[in-house]
Amino acid sequence: MAWSKRQKMIAVTTCREARLEDEHRKLILRQLPNAMHDANGKRSKEPSSTSSKLTQRDFEQFMAIIERGAGGKLLHHSKGYWQRKADDAAHRMRYRVQQISRQLEAQGLLVADGVGLAGFIEKRIAGGRTHRLEDLDQLHLKKLLIGLTNYGKHHGAMIAQ
Repeated sequence: MAWSKRQKMIAVTTCREARLEDEHRKLILRQLPNAMHDANGKRSKEPSSTSSKLTQRDFEQFMAIIERGAGGKLLHHSKGYWQRKADDAAHRMRYRVQQISRQLEAQGLLVADGVGLAGFIEKRIAGGRTHRLEDLDQLHLKKLLIGLTNYGKHHGAMIAQ
């Protein structure tokens, strides 16, 4: 589902309100993998808010990033509104990561008590910047979910859905 005309208008308006130039907007969009497609869904080198693959979740993540840069409040919404909306999805992703991690620990593929997960995050996902699950944004959480799942499959682990 592509962003509606209203969502695109809100995105442009909030970027103006936060005093973000077009290049800043593109940098934020570049963090959303679905933005790297054109209006027809074909892969593109440049991010676009007209991508047919952008979702509601992408919109919430985009707005949360702008909100953080604008001091926590955008338009008529309460302070931290978009951050909370984006965090709801991130919370679900963190919960799923913890489920998979516990399954891999139980099968002996990760060191127990979260130590193996912390190392996985630090070495494979965050490039040494952090080892904490709480510090990861949605993009890095998605990479972590894919990485843990592939790691488990590669080692023959059974991961329950």
